Amino acid sequence: NYSGACDYFIIVAPGQITHADTGLLCDRGSYQERAWCRAEQLAHGCRKGVENMYLTTDGGGLEPVTWDWIKPSFKIFSGRLTCCARGHEGMEQCDKEYLVTPVL
Repeated sequence: NYSGACDYFIIVAPGQITHADTGLLCDRGSYQERAWCRAEQLAHGCRKGVENMYLTTDGGGLEPVTWDWIKPSFKIFSGRLTCCARGHEGMEQCDKEYLVTPVL
C-alpha cells in the first residue's frame, strides 16, 4: 500500500470546517475517526515508524505525530465510514470488507 511505502506521511487536516455535503465538522479529530485514514496511518506507522509522520492544519507548520496519536488507528474497524453512514446505498459490500485484505 502506498502509505506504507512512502518515506514521509503528512496529514493535512482542516482546522474546523463544515463538510459541504454532509454538514459534519471536519477537523483533525474527524480525520482520526475515519476508518480509511486510520488504515493509512497504521500502514505507515507499522512499516516506517512515526518518526517521519506529521500533521498540519490550516496552513500551519508540521507537527510531529506520536504513537499516542496513532493509537486510535489500531481500531480501524471502529472508524467511521461514509458507506455505513449512507446505509450502503448502491453498494454491493461495505468498505469494511474492502479493508480486510490490506489489514491482514
